[in-house]
Amino acid sequence: MIEPVAIHTLLIANRGEIALRVMRTAAALGIRTVAIHTALDAGAPHTRAADALVEVPSYLDIDAVVDAARRSGATAIHPGYGFLSERAEFARAIEKAGLKLVGPSADVMEQMGRKDAAREVAVAAGVPVVPSWSADLVSTGSTTDLDFPVLVKAAAGGGGKGMRVVRTPAEYADAVAAARRESQAAFGDDTLLVEKYVESGRHIEVQVIGDSHGTVLHLFERDCSTQRRHQKVLEEAPAPTITEETRALVTRSAVALAAQVGYENAGTVEFLLDNATGEAYFLEMNTRLQVEHPVTELVTGLDLVELQLRVAAGEPLPVTQDDVRLRGHAIEARVYAEDSFGGFLPQAGTAALVRWSSHARVDHALESGQIVTTSYDPMLGKVIAHGPDRESARRALLAALDESGVLGLTTNLGFLRALVARDEFRDATIDTAWLDTAIIEPPEPDVARLAVAWVSAMLGQAGEPHPFQPDGWRSGSDPVPYVVELDRPVRVDRTRGRVGDHEVHQVSAADHVLVLSVDGQREVAVVNVQPDTLEAAHHGQRFVFERPDPFADHGPAAGDGTVLAPMPGTVLAVDVATGDAVVAGQRLGVLEAMKMELALTAPFDGVVTAVEAATGDQVQLRQLLFEVEGTPVAEVSTGSTTGARDVTIYEVGPRDGLQNESGIVPLDAKVEFIHRLVAAGLPVVEATSFVHPSWVPQLADAAELMERLGPDGTRHPVLVPNERGLDRALELGCEHIAIFGSATETFAQRNLNRSLDEQFAMFEPTVTRARAAGLDVRAYVSMCWGDPWEGAVPVEQVVSVGKRLYDLGASQLSLGDTIGVGTAGAVGTLLDAFNAAGLPDDVLAVHFHDTYGQALANAYAAWQHGVRTFDASAGGLGGCPYAESATGNLATEDLVWMFRGLGVQTGVDLDALVATSVWMAGVLGKPSTSRVVTALS
Repeated sequence: MIEPVAIHTLLIANRGEIALRVMRTAAALGIRTVAIHTALDAGAPHTRAADALVEVPSYLDIDAVVDAARRSGATAIHPGYGFLSERAEFARAIEKAGLKLVGPSADVMEQMGRKDAAREVAVAAGVPVVPSWSADLVSTGSTTDLDFPVLVKAAAGGGGKGMRVVRTPAEYADAVAAARRESQAAFGDDTLLVEKYVESGRHIEVQVIGDSHGTVLHLFERDCSTQRRHQKVLEEAPAPTITEETRALVTRSAVALAAQVGYENAGTVEFLLDNATGEAYFLEMNTRLQVEHPVTELVTGLDLVELQLRVAAGEPLPVTQDDVRLRGHAIEARVYAEDSFGGFLPQAGTAALVRWSSHARVDHALESGQIVTTSYDPMLGKVIAHGPDRESARRALLAALDESGVLGLTTNLGFLRALVARDEFRDATIDTAWLDTAIIEPPEPDVARLAVAWVSAMLGQAGEPHPFQPDGWRSGSDPVPYVVELDRPVRVDRTRGRVGDHEVHQVSAADHVLVLSVDGQREVAVVNVQPDTLEAAHHGQRFVFERPDPFADHGPAAGDGTVLAPMPGTVLAVDVATGDAVVAGQRLGVLEAMKMELALTAPFDGVVTAVEAATGDQVQLRQLLFEVEGTPVAEVSTGSTTGARDVTIYEVGPRDGLQNESGIVPLDAKVEFIHRLVAAGLPVVEATSFVHPSWVPQLADAAELMERLGPDGTRHPVLVPNERGLDRALELGCEHIAIFGSATETFAQRNLNRSLDEQFAMFEPTVTRARAAGLDVRAYVSMCWGDPWEGAVPVEQVVSVGKRLYDLGASQLSLGDTIGVGTAGAVGTLLDAFNAAGLPDDVLAVHFHDTYGQALANAYAAWQHGVRTFDASAGGLGGCPYAESATGNLATEDLVWMFRGLGVQTGVDLDALVATSVWMAGVLGKPSTSRVVTALS
């Protein structure tokens, strides 16, 4: 039986999951609890769990919080973390009111809560510290004595707020200004420190607790190295990579530091382990309970909140250092309301459906139907798994994330699941900077789509009711399958256990949680199928599906030069005025949301024509903030030695290249990519595709991209899959379109959901309408030299497909070696066959993928056979999502280099093209596959 403590009423000066966490232990100890809340939080989960409620104007209003404790009869206040938890003035106000803070004294908090003062204590206690420079440098702006890179950080707080890495003297002033603003906003204090920045390190922290009787204990260490921009994402205990010598050093140092100041209650001493030297440096002390405290509880078996409350009540610690033992391994994942695969932007909205794993510890305050706003920190909860060893704990966390899902609101659950599954996390090789540059692949939508289709068929909701809807019955036979119309048709035969090509068996389906066996693999999905809702979470990731609406018109996206608010927030700075000349990437202003700053930049060179925001304005998502009128590329580009052309290079990188990237390239980068290609002299730059975003999310911004481009003297064809795509192209004034056909039956079915013959019926009205509107039409013919499912493709079959597309009205045929199996001899044979069929050379173009290194030789063979238009992609970008054996396209710079050696004029500035390829490789975070770029670098 748990022994009661002297505290009889406890006010929790916090909200969300930490408030609920404290209340659970307090209730177990027989302590009455009081919750505070703002008007916005009335009815929130923590208010329903408390014994009493008091409304306050703000969680940061010290006087109101202390007054609430007095009025409710509380004798102690637990601050949780965040908000006022490390504010010495709050602790002092509590002491003055004759109440007890569950935490250290105001004097100790002030001393240890400030990084500068804590550093002095650490030095006095003999604790190793990070090399630093005088804080006077921050005030004077001098950088002469700094050894870059350095870390500028807030002296008064943590959590990554008010922290900037500065690599050059030129960056220093802006970094200091931004850090000051964040520090002031987050902690009410803009004092900064300047320290050595360790390029590769691990974040190790030690949990300590001290009582009022002179005892200080450590509860071992945690590793919090998996963090993004200094914000922890995954935490674990014990640290998986440190030696016993390092463990002894950091735990001994932590206890010495706490004892040096007479520390009372729970705190955390943080260290940075330099991977290059193996040295451990003291960073700071957090004078409160940490978000990640559950992993320590699971590996020690101790309830940290109980220890906090007993210490606050004046009791001696009930355990000794020898009693504290490690038991297995624990890992915690922080769940945030953010779109991790969309720039990590905060999300707001209603969490329509929430399901948490029942096989792990989950500390949360999010439930179905709850509204999430940007008014508070975006953390929604934590999923914590424990096992006898690290790998067992990791696998348990994967399973728990698989079983969790939030629908109606985008969270980072899918990102966390993908991260925990990475080899780098499994092998414990991640350092504190790894996540800032790593590319985490988003989960695929296939199983989520299958789950939605399965439930739709199960509920009989495969589309809106209509007279010909299948009723699941036919005389003397099995029920008929459903065809569920989602972003693509899905055929569901529940009787035979088939969904499309997959064998599917239902294990269980209850309370919106569906467990299936898909081709023998157990899959769990949280599914919500309603007349107006089709959502599923698989591997934690939320997927939203729409039934096709042939009459839908989503309208054009934002116009050329408009800068919209990417999230709700507050305008912190406006740097320009109407009429100012700006260059691409120049900062126009700064937006803040959830204590994070986002610079708003000019999309291209031009003049500011509108400023719709003022400093201090509260703005909504996609609210217009600035408008920039661009300067045509021809006026701003320099050094482009373009000229006469003997051949035409048809650049496909922005469309065919970027659509095959795992991540979504920002719109500004796409526009810049095209501008650079135009400036390099490419006469044709295929810009994008009007394929449905659920099929190719990488090009979902097609309309906005085309509006941003404007006329620049270069042709910008767009790929259109059907008449709906043509409608969008016509609305946006496009003059050149392309359609995408197949030379083989299997690829036509997989890529177009049509047979080889049916594709022509689909293309005919598109081509006819386009030609009638005066548009130029190009036709791609894929799989001309080989198909991964059918093997070699008969020459006469390819010629037949190409001739039918030409007869429909295509002015040019681009013959594609989609999987890169063609040879120079086979190229010549096919081109001769097209000539024999009566198609002139100027109708034919070639499109080679470089799977086996033959693309350049094939292009040379095509040139020898009279072809004068060649498709290529800067940097060799590309592939094919429906043919896994397809690699990147022939690199444009390699093609230009070859023709230059042959004395063939391309009109392309090779130096500018190479620079563009290198720039885009940097944007994508991967090396260029171009032979020329590799040789020059």
